[in-house]
Amino acid sequence: MADYTITFARSARRELESFDAQIVKRIFPKIEALAREPRPTGCRKLKGAYR
Repeated sequence: MADYTITFARSARRELESFDAQIVKRIFPKIEALAREPRPTGCRKLKGAYR
């Protein structure tokens, strides 16, 4: 399966940049994993979009 591209809204990017570096190190690999598998096991559909 092809990888997807993840883009951030400006507001999301600003919020991510405001986090402590240690938190970003924990969060970012999980975000990058969504490019490979956008609907990982255990996710559920909420009102037309996956969360």
